[in-house]
Amino acid sequence: MTVRFSVVIPLYNKATHIRRALDSVLAQRCTDFEILVVNDGSTDGGERQVEALDDPRIRLINQPNQGVSAARNNGVALANGPYVAFLDADDAWLPHFLDEINRLIDASPDSAMFATAYQTVENGRINPRSSASRISRRQIQGVFLDYLDCLANDIFPFCASCICVNKRIFRQTTGFDRSLQIGDDIEMWVRLSLISTTCFSPVVSALYHRDAENRAMDCADREDKEIRWIRKLLHTFHSARLSDKQTKNYRRLISYLVFRCGTRFFRRGERARARRLRDEFGDILLARHAVKLLGRRLQSYVQHPRPAATDE
Repeated sequence: MTVRFSVVIPLYNKATHIRRALDSVLAQRCTDFEILVVNDGSTDGGERQVEALDDPRIRLINQPNQGVSAARNNGVALANGPYVAFLDADDAWLPHFLDEINRLIDASPDSAMFATAYQTVENGRINPRSSASRISRRQIQGVFLDYLDCLANDIFPFCASCICVNKRIFRQTTGFDRSLQIGDDIEMWVRLSLISTTCFSPVVSALYHRDAENRAMDCADREDKEIRWIRKLLHTFHSARLSDKQTKNYRRLISYLVFRCGTRFFRRGERARARRLRDEFGDILLARHAVKLLGRRLQSYVQHPRPAATDE
C-alpha cells in the first residue's frame, strides 16, 4: 500500500475516546493516508471499537503492554508512508490538519519534523488561546521554528498529537525512549530538532484533550519520573554538537525544569529531596532559579559547582 502519510495512534484503555480520534482522521480533506492503531495491551475493549470500523485504511496491531513509546516505535516500524503523523487516542485533528502538514512538507521536504499549533480542551471547553500564541518572531522564520528556543522560554508549540516526522530521519535515531514515563515525546522532538530543521504552522489544526483518564503528567511518582526525563535531556544535549545559542537555550531549559521540580518539593516540605536535586544539577542551575529555589546560599554554590552528574 503506497501512501504519503502513516498515522500512528497508540491505544491503551481509551475505549471512550478512540472513536473520536479515528473519526477525526477519516474526516481529513487529504485522504492519502493509512492508520495504524497500536493496541498496547488494553483491558477495556478499546480494540473492539477499532475493529468495528470497516475501512481498509485502518490496521490494528496488538502488542503486550509495553508503554506508549514502544507503541509509537512499533507503529513507525510498520509504517508504509515516508511521513509518519502521530495522534493520541484521546485527542483529535481538525479536517485541515494533513493539508497543513502537506504545505509544510512541500516547503521543506527534508526537514525532520512538521507540526501545527493546537488548542486544549478541558471539561468540554476549548481554550481560545492556541499553543502558538506566545511564539515570537525570533523563534519562527517563515516555516522554520527554533524548537529549543521555544522550550527554553517555557513554550511548547506542539504536542504529540499535531506532529508529523520524516520517517527517513526518524530511523537515524533510536526512537522514543522506552525507559521514560514522562517527556518521552519531547525528548524525541529535541533529538530530531538537533538533526535537522523543524517546520511549523501557527494554524490550529488539532485539539488536545486534558480531561482524559490517564494523562502521563497526572501519574503517581511524577517528580521521580520527571527527574529521569531531565537526566535524559541532559545526556542528549551533552552527546550533541551544539552552537553557542543552543548551549545557552538548553541550559535555560534544564535549569527551569529543575527549578520547577524543586519548587514542588519545597512546597510539600521535602527539603532533603530539593537538596539532592541541587547537588545533582548545581552546575546547570542558573543563578536566578537557584536564588528563588533555595535562597542566596545556593548562589555561591552555583559559582563553584561540582562535576556534572552522568546519565543513568
